[in-house]
Amino acid sequence: MKAGLVNNLKLVLTSCACASVLVLLPVGPTETSARTLSLPIKVGSYISPFGHYLAAFHAEREKNYSLAADLLSVTRVRDEDNSFLKDNQHQWLVTEGRYVDATALAENLLEISPDSIFGQRTLFMDAVSKDDWDGARTFLPAFPEQGLDAYLVPLQTAWLAVHDGKAQEALDALQRFREEPILEPIGIVTEALVHEQIGNNQQAIDFYQKALDLYEIPPERLVALAGNLFERRDQAQRAQDLYTAFLSQSPRNHHIQARLASVMRGDVATPLISSPRAGLAEGAYALARVIYRDNLDPVALTLANIALHLSPSEPAYILLTGRMLSGQKRYEDALTLYNSVEPDSLAYYSTKLIKASTLSDADRVEEAVAILTELSEQQPERVDALVQLGNILRRNEQNAEAAEAYDTAVERVSNPDDLGWRTFYFRGIAHEQSGNWPAAEESLKQALVLNPDQPLVLNYLGYSWADMGINLVEALSMLNRAVDSRPNDGYIVDSLGWVLFQLGRVEEALPHLEQAVEILPGDPVINDHVGDAYWLVGREREARFQWRRALSFDPIEKNEKEIKAKLENGYPKTASD
Repeated sequence: MKAGLVNNLKLVLTSCACASVLVLLPVGPTETSARTLSLPIKVGSYISPFGHYLAAFHAEREKNYSLAADLLSVTRVRDEDNSFLKDNQHQWLVTEGRYVDATALAENLLEISPDSIFGQRTLFMDAVSKDDWDGARTFLPAFPEQGLDAYLVPLQTAWLAVHDGKAQEALDALQRFREEPILEPIGIVTEALVHEQIGNNQQAIDFYQKALDLYEIPPERLVALAGNLFERRDQAQRAQDLYTAFLSQSPRNHHIQARLASVMRGDVATPLISSPRAGLAEGAYALARVIYRDNLDPVALTLANIALHLSPSEPAYILLTGRMLSGQKRYEDALTLYNSVEPDSLAYYSTKLIKASTLSDADRVEEAVAILTELSEQQPERVDALVQLGNILRRNEQNAEAAEAYDTAVERVSNPDDLGWRTFYFRGIAHEQSGNWPAAEESLKQALVLNPDQPLVLNYLGYSWADMGINLVEALSMLNRAVDSRPNDGYIVDSLGWVLFQLGRVEEALPHLEQAVEILPGDPVINDHVGDAYWLVGREREARFQWRRALSFDPIEKNEKEIKAKLENGYPKTASD
């Protein structure tokens, strides 16, 4: 966040200084609200609307829509009725979920352009957020045939009809979703929700089952919605079976684990979707999830913020929007959202894990470690916080501490399958990097028990053996399998060449080492390996060239000393030695 803001400031100041035509106006306040980066840019005691205009569209390209909207508000002081400026600022405000500002601007937009789809959508959503469905009806636009509103308007129409008690009209509106296979599940789930709202519980159950049958592993949200209705219709065993089946495929899903524990305790379930307003929010959220998967971030963020505007406390919407913001490196905004999840929510534990990950991404590692340590102590039967703690510590080169976290996780499980191969792989790396090779080797071997053909594990263990000059025949077999799986992975190709080198088969090794350096020309270790092979086949000038290249890529201190010694004295021994 700070780096991005500094870059935008630099561009704004440059624009103001370099624009060939500047219109100078007195400095005035800009519109502000939650999740805003409002900053009037001064040139002496004046501002440049043209400079702000250029900066606004740069901020938009950088996906900083809130800053873009604030900058454009300054330009609009000079041209208040410019519909192009209003449309863009309005879209950016809605994308950011700044509905106080967006609503005011939408009202102004409709005064100029009464048929504005964007303005009508904003005022519709704002009225629904206040449960003013009569007011919302005023702003329901004509059905558009393209774009986002081709699917958002049917949702608006359907839930308005539900509010009015017109069930068939609601169901008819949702037929639009049958035309797009990727969106058909949204239509089916919404039909289930509509039936649930009007009291047709058996039809709702049937539609949920129809949606579940579309998937080999259904989405978490669908499982939560269907299971919630099963629980409330005295089908607790059916809900329990649904949760258990989901967890058999996604054993670390904390949210569904919490739902399973709740139903097994006999807790009384409350509806996840309890009103037409909440139903419309769910539809916007479902669309956002589909679009976000395809990386159309502005549209997805717009939809996610619509869902939040209508249901601001729903954890699913908070987490999705937070992930989008984190993906744009807007960590502070994401953390603010995560902090709004209530401690009594079934998603609270999941949110704390995601918050810790976001803190780590924001270089606030100590805070992330504190959260995960606390979670691991509060729930000693769980391992997810410990595994995440190990991952964060390892990524920050605190390998001894990471190994300790992984070891504690291993101690807590009776079945290694509960941790998966990745945890043992990362544990092996942490132990190896902290100097405990026996523990590293044991962990890497366990990772291969869980996933015998995993190329990353085959490579790490095989290369480690080759580098130590042990188990070379077994290492060669492992690395051949790894290369078969990933023939264009420079590190794995280098490992295969290196084990052949260690076996004294330098002529065979050389093509693999040369291929590896072509794939990863800037890696110091690979360049060093090629240099060693060149020396042993009598190509000493090329060997020195590769060693000098290796030095230019900042090798670790130990390797740097060895390379300098070879440049001075040549390769010290033969491969057979």
